[in-house]
Amino acid sequence: MAVDLDHRGGARSPADVLVEFGRTDFEVFSLLGYVSRPYPRDWAVGFNRTELVPWWGAWAPAILALAAGLVVAGLMASWVCLGMVYCLPVWLVGLFANRDLSLRGSWRLAGAALMPGALFLCVGIVLYGLGALDLVRLGVAGAVHWVIGWVYLFLGPLSLPRHPAAAAAKANPFA
Repeated sequence: MAVDLDHRGGARSPADVLVEFGRTDFEVFSLLGYVSRPYPRDWAVGFNRTELVPWWGAWAPAILALAAGLVVAGLMASWVCLGMVYCLPVWLVGLFANRDLSLRGSWRLAGAALMPGALFLCVGIVLYGLGALDLVRLGVAGAVHWVIGWVYLFLGPLSLPRHPAAAAAKANPFA
């Protein structure tokens, strides 16, 4: 965030997203370009240190705790939903590979197969926070984390033991 009342460009920063406040409007800059919007007409907000610092100091812990809780709840819900979506393909791979895999087991395997990709993305986010990755490389890490999950989703059922009925039928039925 920066304040440049006349938008002369002196307040640019190397941040991935920059919100620049002017006299009558604000501009948002990112990799996708920029957007300029005027302030609402009936909106009067004190934009000075004596009003903003006490407000942020009072609400910062609550806002950060709420954001952290929403992120954790959202991730848990998305993992449950992705486990449900990936459950059927995992079960089909196990069925056609003659593996001992129930529908419940395929849901658990699908959930577990997503963890290595999630760990990879967590490392990418930490590196982004440390400044070792830029936003484009973080996007690439996000795409790679999907591929890692799919690899584990496909190879997971193949590492299970064979179904007992398939293991007993070792002889060639056409011989």
